[in-house]
Amino acid sequence: MQTKELNLTHNLIAGKAGFEELMRIYDGDKILDYVNRVKKYIKENLIAITTKNKTFKEVVEELKTGKSGTELNKILPTNGMNDYISQHLTVYHCVLQMP
Repeated sequence: MQTKELNLTHNLIAGKAGFEELMRIYDGDKILDYVNRVKKYIKENLIAITTKNKTFKEVVEELKTGKSGTELNKILPTNGMNDYISQHLTVYHCVLQMP
């Protein structure tokens, strides 16, 4: 019996494995980057926030409350993320409704 191992640690081998599109999405998805940015903000700033039974949008709105300027910018998407989001609004709106 022959087994195949899927190793997508590098874009160069993704093509050989037939997963070019998957790697493009994974590497270039700025919506995923934004979700990770928010998670990182919560973790690094030791924010005590209950995320259970809340959508991503509700969590972001709660984090934004009372913040302005530089501190607010740490929670908002970057310009590059905003450009990507504006081109993929349907996906972004789905993510906002996810827990």
